[in-house]
Amino acid sequence: MGNQFQGVPVDANPLAPDVFADEALAFETAFGCVRITFAVAKMAEAVPPSTMKLVTIGRLVMGVEPAQRLAVGLFNCLKSQGVDLIASLGVGQGDSTH
Repeated sequence: MGNQFQGVPVDANPLAPDVFADEALAFETAFGCVRITFAVAKMAEAVPPSTMKLVTIGRLVMGVEPAQRLAVGLFNCLKSQGVDLIASLGVGQGDSTH
């Protein structure tokens, strides 16, 4: 039997493209979906010296439940690689509510 995800067969596609993003610029929810806007850094001019600017490359739109699984899966993946997400983001530091 092949790969499955939540009981649904998954066909691996070795030709599926990889998409690179330098930043996730925005996170929004509307109509039961989460929208994440991605961007890459690009030179503003073709000839150096030039400043960099962020250019939107696309949006990922997912239902809330799949987006929750994405968030937990990404957290678990980074944690398993030794990334201390709480310390690296400074979450809770200087927060007067704690």
